[in-house]
Amino acid sequence: MTATVPVNGAALRERLLSAGLSDRAYANRSGLGDSAVRGMLLRDEVNGSVSIADIRRAATEAGMSMGDLFDATATDEPDDTPSDDVAVLAQVLNSQRQMHPEDRLAQALGWQADRLRSAITGLDARLNPIGLRIHRNSMGVCIRADDKRATHAVNRLNSYKDADDGLHQGTARVLYAAYRGTLSATDTSTDRMMQLGALANRGAITVRTGVGDRVQLTADTAYAFDVSR
Repeated sequence: MTATVPVNGAALRERLLSAGLSDRAYANRSGLGDSAVRGMLLRDEVNGSVSIADIRRAATEAGMSMGDLFDATATDEPDDTPSDDVAVLAQVLNSQRQMHPEDRLAQALGWQADRLRSAITGLDARLNPIGLRIHRNSMGVCIRADDKRATHAVNRLNSYKDADDGLHQGTARVLYAAYRGTLSATDTSTDRMMQLGALANRGAITVRTGVGDRVQLTADTAYAFDVSR
């Protein structure tokens, strides 16, 4: 087995967060590849077979010196402080742009719910100066632009993509059940909630809380169903 060399993954995560770089974008720019970058960011190590020239390029792309990247403080156990939690959460949300249910995020990270909430609050404060924010609703959490103009453009891009891709089969079934009035009010599975969120984001349904019907078709969607009959 090839030996590994310890690196300062926490410092690297901070640099990528400050630069607004995802781990995938950094992997492409540095030429190290996804697996090598994940090793540095998540395990604080790099494979010993990676050349010094490649490591120097990786440090340069992150705005670090070789000394910064191989700082001896990183040879201990990975940092488990709230500031490190913020960096880890930023990497996860930045690499996976869709909404993530908070319980699933906490389970994947191995954190308690209050630890995740603290990291979300900390990350939101860190994102604001660079024009981003944490978006949270009943469907989960994600990173979004903190600018209505950018949000409007993103929504339009998503609508163009939706027009090209169409509806996922499961999401289409949920929409039809809402139209027929057979959607179960007691079904709160994660998949069902994600499908409802996707339909609400498309403007196909409205989701309310309280007594009575929680899911209703929007006027445009109801009209489309009536026309197609």
